[in-house]
Amino acid sequence: MDNTFWPILLGNSLISCAFPIFTTAITLIANKWCADTEREMVIAFCCIGIPAGNLVAFIWTGFAFAGLTQKDPDKVFSTLRTEIFGMNILISSISIPLIFIIRDKPENPPSKVATKEPVEKKFLL
Repeated sequence: MDNTFWPILLGNSLISCAFPIFTTAITLIANKWCADTEREMVIAFCCIGIPAGNLVAFIWTGFAFAGLTQKDPDKVFSTLRTEIFGMNILISSISIPLIFIIRDKPENPPSKVATKEPVEKKFLL
């Protein structure tokens, strides 16, 4: 058996380490941008985005690799490179404009939570 599983394990480990950052960001965004009556709905919609994005990625990957066999490894790796490049272009084209459009907080705070400064936590001495 060759070592083709290790890059997949490394990639999944990196994604797993970043997952808590995404889930924490959802609550922070909802607290800063939404009123008390809307907060739960916004958190629910944002949380649905994570498995929906995974579903799109699985479907996209399934169509990209449909019909390929291990008998032609050059074609498999070529498709993999094209797939990774395509997903990076998609994510970059969505996220780069958002960096410039989204502000830190709204001009008029929608709730009392949004008016308070976050408490600084020191996890290490």
